[in-house]
Amino acid sequence: MATLMLTAKGIPFVYYGDEIGMGDLCTQHISQMKDVQGIMEYEKRLAEGFSEREALTFANEKSRDKSRSPMQWNQSPYAGFSSVEPWIAIQSEAQIINVELQQQNEESLYQYYKKLILLRKEEKALKYGNYTKLKQEGTIISFIREYENESILVVLNFGQELSEIPVPDEFEVILSSAKGRVCSHNTFKLDPHEAVIMKGANHYETN
Repeated sequence: MATLMLTAKGIPFVYYGDEIGMGDLCTQHISQMKDVQGIMEYEKRLAEGFSEREALTFANEKSRDKSRSPMQWNQSPYAGFSSVEPWIAIQSEAQIINVELQQQNEESLYQYYKKLILLRKEEKALKYGNYTKLKQEGTIISFIREYENESILVVLNFGQELSEIPVPDEFEVILSSAKGRVCSHNTFKLDPHEAVIMKGANHYETN
């Protein structure tokens, strides 16, 4: 998804937490919930005869708290967001999903976002280029954007199966969400949920 948003036309947005893969806050008890919308849903479901556990599930779905938990900076108390208890709960995942740990890991999602953003800044085709190809085949979405003498091919596998795709000689891999990706004999084996960005000659047609 990050690759799609940062290579497609338009103005991309990265909301805090996206770049490290923060999950939604899931309240474990209604007393921890702050959002009135979620609390009202909880009370409504109780009145309809649902159990407290079932009502809390509905409340978490309706609550806006899920996107309001503090940024997970490090493993310190309150995830480095503050030195005192914040207004809303910190997710337990903060011990393993935080900025500090991902800054130290070259294969982290945080580092991948940095590479994507830098690529978008450097490649004019990703800033100004028009689509010369845009298609979906099963779980594979692919497109080519061209500008002046630059041509960028983006292929995204949204499926859970390995997929082999043809790659013209003119295109070379410049970034992939998987490690050690190379083309071989004009084909590319795309892993499940993999995204790959290639650069090649302008005005080149692919199958």
